[in-house]
Amino acid sequence: MYGNIEFYCSRCGQLNSHEPDSNNDLPLAIDGEVEHQLEILNCTNCDNPSQVHVSKDPHSLNFDYHLNDGYKLGEGESEYQAVFKSAVFNLEQLTYHLLSENYVNNTYFNRLFYTQCIITLETYFGDALRCHVLSSDEYIKKFILTSEKLKNETYSLKLIIQNPNLLEDIVTSRLSEILYHNLGVVTKIYMNVLDIDLQKLIVNERRYFETAILIRHDCVHRSGKTKDGKAHYISRDDIQKLAKSVKQLILNLHDAMQYLDVNISENIGGISF
Repeated sequence: MYGNIEFYCSRCGQLNSHEPDSNNDLPLAIDGEVEHQLEILNCTNCDNPSQVHVSKDPHSLNFDYHLNDGYKLGEGESEYQAVFKSAVFNLEQLTYHLLSENYVNNTYFNRLFYTQCIITLETYFGDALRCHVLSSDEYIKKFILTSEKLKNETYSLKLIIQNPNLLEDIVTSRLSEILYHNLGVVTKIYMNVLDIDLQKLIVNERRYFETAILIRHDCVHRSGKTKDGKAHYISRDDIQKLAKSVKQLILNLHDAMQYLDVNISENIGGISF
């Protein structure tokens, strides 16, 4: 077979890659000379089953496939949906662990769990923004024109000719440099580029998130202590509350993104200078 079946899990967002089953002797149907087979593939991360309908040409090694659940790699909003599913899944798994009999109330692990909540949030902020900005010529232009760092940069004609994807590369590089735990910066970018009022979605929890981000910084860089050497006490309830708040913010932002007019399949290499 040429290539693999590649898809993001609809439950946890994990990217899966499977070689088509060439020994499957039970086609679902035959349409002309094309065989249609059903394969049940389990996610390598969460074991969630996905139904994959494979269309095979018996006279060649070519095949195509689509999924009842899951997101086909490179199709539509598949990458963003995987980012969203992964964030929600990780928070739900964390909450499940906190409520399980196996939970151990350990100061060190509590710091790790608390920190992971903020990491999940900032990762979602960054990955969701990247997926949408790089999917559209218009968003790439808006990102550049509203970026204090990029809007006044100049490039030679030689460089432009040599790299037809120059704008995409520049924006990709800049997106990777942003500190997504800085709510002020993230709120401004989401408004300027995607017209999403993140501050409105945060509602009255802005100060709560900012405090949690500061605690996360102390956990990562000072082993859970403040500048004055005072240790943060993080309880199971603190982690549960933060996980719940982060999950709700991600759900709110996800809902707002459903209204974005984004053409994922647009060729970003066609941007004109």
